[in-house]
Amino acid sequence: MFLDQLTDFHVELCTGNVTVGGWLLALVLVAP
Repeated sequence: MFLDQLTDFHVELCTGNVTVGGWLLALVLVAP
């Protein structure tokens, strides 16, 4: 499931349409 979310996040970045969920996922990945 995590890989699916990560893939969706990358797709949204490529399309330039990052959703709130994508931003939250990014914060989780950046957080230590």
